[in-house]
Amino acid sequence: MKRNLGVAVLLGAWAAGSACSQETDTLIAQAVLALPEQLRENATVVRDTAPGERKVLREGTNGIICRADSPGPGFRVDCFHPSTDAMLQRYFALLEAGTPSAEVPVMLDADVKAGKFRVPAGAADYILMGKSFEEALPLMTVMTPGGTTESTGLLTDPSFTIPWLMWAGTGVAHVMIPGK
Repeated sequence: MKRNLGVAVLLGAWAAGSACSQETDTLIAQAVLALPEQLRENATVVRDTAPGERKVLREGTNGIICRADSPGPGFRVDCFHPSTDAMLQRYFALLEAGTPSAEVPVMLDADVKAGKFRVPAGAADYILMGKSFEEALPLMTVMTPGGTTESTGLLTDPSFTIPWLMWAGTGVAHVMIPGK
């Protein structure tokens, strides 16, 4: 009887580990889908489990970090250069804290001005987001700190068909480029 109990415990632990491994593999596969195919294999994949808490799901070698989908409503994965990681962590922390969307760019801009992080012009963020994984659409952003309609020639009206400028005039201004 003791032997059977021991086998059952081992099988249960193996099944739990296998399920964890499958979930991790799924999170990694979904996270890298935001990237162009040739960049997927060597990207680092992380999961932010809570503000300031991060678990590395896979170490990469190409200098790109992909943030796996977090629990909660909707689906969103982001892949980006490490130079924008601090800004994105702050962005997600503000959202998770329930900060009203109109206040987010104001707070991020204040953080940039206070020197809490730097936002390099030209840094890109590859995003896949939607109500669910199956409904997710690709989007790319390119950082243009301080960018305005006048300096970029882009409108600030959201569009699913043409690039547009979001958070114009702030230190976190960026061009939104709709995907497929």
